[in-house]
Formats: sequence, structure tokens, C-alpha cells
Amino acid sequence: MNLNNLILKHTGETIYVIGSGPSLRFFPGNFLESQITIGLNLAYKSLKFKPTYNLTIHPELIDKTTCFEYTWITKKKDWLAKPKEKHIRHIYFFQNQKEINDMSYVFLARQRAREGYVYVGRGIHTAGAILAAVMGARTCVLAGVDLGAIGDDHHATGQSVRFHGMPPEGVYREYYFNLRRIRSILRVNYGMSILTLSPFLGLHHVEEEYNFLQSELGYPKLPKPTDTSAYKRDSFDFTS
Repeated sequence: MNLNNLILKHTGETIYVIGSGPSLRFFPGNFLESQITIGLNLAYKSLKFKPTYNLTIHPELIDKTTCFEYTWITKKKDWLAKPKEKHIRHIYFFQNQKEINDMSYVFLARQRAREGYVYVGRGIHTAGAILAAVMGARTCVLAGVDLGAIGDDHHATGQSVRFHGMPPEGVYREYYFNLRRIRSILRVNYGMSILTLSPFLGLHHVEEEYNFLQSELGYPKLPKPTDTSAYKRDSFDFTS
């Protein structure tokens, strides 16, 4: 389906963008299940419910035997375009707007969505926030979008990463700066606020809280995710 079907669909509402950061392990599922949600990439694998929408630019990583049980917003891929029409009704296709230096496209986010484009740059969470604004959300709440590691953990179970030869802290620093710029533009031009939801107590003891809950709830230590990057790259300076 065309992205036109999503424009202003949730005007004035709150949309939860769900990442796959390690904090996602400690969110009560019944809370997020009752919200309008956008699951990012493979976050759905760590959830006990189906997000309202699922967003990915890597549909080749999605399990083809179950992918059509979910509603997807994804880049157009040949294998994803072949199923019968009854499946296509649950898939919104877009092209990736790749510019990262010129933020003017965000001013035209809804127009670009009408043309079939969504900006995805330095983190799928950027597209999640922009899509929330395109849908007319008043508030975008990030859950499991940690923008950094907690101790040695930086992805929930069963996730794939693409760090392109960079250390995780460098990649997450880019994610933070890019989202910070986009937050300002979406607030000024779309009247949408971006908040972060935390399952932890306070702001100053995140790693201690993470370790405590992991022990208290008997959660196993997370395996190191596989980096599936096809190439290496240098970092990008969003601060200049």
C-alpha cells in the first residue's frame, strides 16, 4: 500500500516507537500492547504482542514464514512484493531518502511520504520518529530505544546489528546526535514532542538497575549480537 494511507491517521494521539535496546527486556508487555506502536527492525521478536506497525529497511532479515502475520512499513524488495494481494494489504512500501546533511526534507515529511519516501539515516529510530509525525502524533514515546549500551549489552535477544566496523559507542553517538536534530525540527514544524520511556528507577543508576532486574527476574545474560555489515565506514559528525 502507499504511505498516503498513513498520513494523519493518528492525529493528536501518542505513538510508541519500540526499539531493540536491552531496556526493552523489562517493559511490561501488557502496557505497550495497549498503545499505538511502531516496532523497529527485529524488535517484534522480543515482544509478546504484535506491534500496530513494524518498520524495517532490511526485510531480508524477517522470517518469511511469519512476516505476513504483521503489518510492515518497509523498503520495497522483490521477494516481499510477490505474495498475493491479501498479504500486500498489510504492507506499506517506501523508498529511502538517504540525505543526511540537509535536514530540509523533514520540513516536507508528509509531502515526501505522499511521494513514497521516508528518511532513514544513522538509525531506524529516526524513521520511526518521522513516521509518527507523518501520522499526526502529538507525542512520540521511545521505548527500548536506548541510544547506547548498558554495560556490555546493546541489543535484546535475537537481534542483528550493522555497525560497519565502528565501535558501538561511536554508532550510538551518531544515533543520538541525528535524533536530537530531528527532534527539534519535528517539534517546531509538526508540534510533536519526543519522550523516552524507561523501565528503571530514576536517571542515574541505569546500569545498576539493569543488573539488579536481570538478577531479580532470573534473566540470562544476553549473547553478543552478530554484526551483519557488508562494508566498513567512518563516523559522521552531526555536531558541525
